[in-house]
Amino acid sequence: DFDLTDSSTIEVIIQPYDKVSRQSILSKGSEFELWISANNLFLTVNGEDQVLGPITTDYQHIALSIDASSDQVKYYRDGNLITTLSYASLGGEWTGGKWLLAAKGSSPSDFYTGLIDEVAFYKDILPLSTVQLNASKLPAGGTNIGHPDLVHYFDLNDGKGTFIEDTGLGN
Repeated sequence: DFDLTDSSTIEVIIQPYDKVSRQSILSKGSEFELWISANNLFLTVNGEDQVLGPITTDYQHIALSIDASSDQVKYYRDGNLITTLSYASLGGEWTGGKWLLAAKGSSPSDFYTGLIDEVAFYKDILPLSTVQLNASKLPAGGTNIGHPDLVHYFDLNDGKGTFIEDTGLGN
């Protein structure tokens, strides 16, 4: 369990197999959920649902820059800004509940059936150039695990089990 700062960036690399049924990619209690349903990607923050846009079954880098001072979230796919969403409130307690990957809820449900390659949490809003670099392919791109604002990083190379190792700088 860890909190998000008021200005944060979350990145996740996914390849959905099913884009029709409701599936949770990443969630934290009722405060946050990134999910798929009816061919769209959705974001719920503090109980407010918004449509990010159409989702494909391609391998894709998703970045969300959360700015509580303006109550806006910028949504990037593969290094391109897709949309900026306004929320009623992005502030509040981000301390409740554990972060869940590929499910939601205290009795997990809405399981995600695709691939998740990595998840990264930053303590500030990343500039577009960094989002684009992180979204680009290796060896030139990819997540810089030495980035000073990276606080939690899960590369998902652990193999099996129900727990994953956090190799970010803030753990």
